[in-house]
Amino acid sequence: MNILAIDNDPKELEALTRRLREEEPGSRVLAFTDPLLAVKYGYNNPVDKVYAKTDMRGLRGNDVARLLEKVHPNLQIELLDDEDGR
Repeated sequence: MNILAIDNDPKELEALTRRLREEEPGSRVLAFTDPLLAVKYGYNNPVDKVYAKTDMRGLRGNDVARLLEKVHPNLQIELLDDEDGR
């Protein structure tokens, strides 16, 4: 399974990535601080799940989800906010 983790804050992204690797053993977790680069990656590579922070600079989490759903219609998306306790 290929998972994208997206958050502008490097420390929060590191915590999210660590958590996802623990919760999804055997999955490939790719971390992005730039949501546009994550979308570009997703347009050119298989993606099964996306975890994206809702409030980011540039593209917001829901924008990332909308764009990637066009390429991956069965994509599982989890939008995160600061209340998710990473």
